[in-house]
Amino acid sequence: MPGRTTFESPVPSPACHAPGPILADVMPGFEPPGAGPPPSTTLLVPCTTEQATASQDRADREPSEAAETPETPKEQAEASDGQAEASDGQAEASEEQAGVRAGVSVFPPIGEGEGVARWSVEIMEWAPHDPDAFTQGLEIADGTMYESTGLWGQSSLRAVDPATGEVTARVDLPAEFFGEGLTIVGDEIVQLTWRNGIALVYDRATLDLLREHTYAGEGWGLCEMGDELIMTDGSDRLARRDPRTFELLSTLTVTAHGYDGRLDHLNELECVEGMVIANVWQTDRLLVIDPLTGRVVAAIDGGILIDDVSRASTAGQIDVLNGVAVDDNSATLWMTGKLWPRLYRVRIVEVP
Repeated sequence: MPGRTTFESPVPSPACHAPGPILADVMPGFEPPGAGPPPSTTLLVPCTTEQATASQDRADREPSEAAETPETPKEQAEASDGQAEASDGQAEASEEQAGVRAGVSVFPPIGEGEGVARWSVEIMEWAPHDPDAFTQGLEIADGTMYESTGLWGQSSLRAVDPATGEVTARVDLPAEFFGEGLTIVGDEIVQLTWRNGIALVYDRATLDLLREHTYAGEGWGLCEMGDELIMTDGSDRLARRDPRTFELLSTLTVTAHGYDGRLDHLNELECVEGMVIANVWQTDRLLVIDPLTGRVVAAIDGGILIDDVSRASTAGQIDVLNGVAVDDNSATLWMTGKLWPRLYRVRIVEVP
């Protein structure tokens, strides 16, 4: 299986990639039954011809001046020193680009106001992904990616090499289980099921099933934050649970400033730097939520991934964007979707 592919030059600026509202028209399920149309809360702006041209020009622009060849020994020595410094600078820049520095955040700066910040993603690289995997959850620990897949009779828990996309270990769920989100708690993996009301707990090293927890309602997304688990059930609420007993501790309704509708269909989760990233089912958007208040602080446009994977998917039908995992070693995110042939490492960027 081929290895992952790095994007050698920046993709065109995503600042104006997807036009239109992000919390109203774009996302289904936000309108309560019987209510009128939700207010038009536009968080992304459409590209103008000038913006698109400028973005492409920046991506295509390359240095045109060639370095002069030094002629004297002194000039050669100075050039050699300069090359060494440049090499050191490139190495430092490479580390900085990868985020392998203490204090680097996954997120752009979050404003102090109540508004919803507008972010997008920049593709750093991609790796092959099983196009038959109906991805429901992603996590990374110690260089291994763990993936939960769904569908009746096809659900599984997998260990994946993110460098190649190879599935290195796999456990199939019973046919009556529909796999959903998962998270890592120490040396264990907790995997939700959709309508079975059962959370499966595995040994992370062997993928052996250790025990089960029960819960009421549906299971959608799950992530660990400190000494608690955060869970979604497809509604507009985040539930806090005890990671040892799975006891329900509390629930919190998610809201967004300037939007009066319900933010339903919160799906797969990732807890990052004290925030919760939530995929929103049937959209190419993710919400960044403050779990203390339930307030949406940012919305991430993943449309650029839809564009790329659509071009790459020639053999089969892709489904929605779903699956996000933080790579702590690079301050980036891995993202994919249901039945996608690619797994992407991305960086979150601001939308001007």
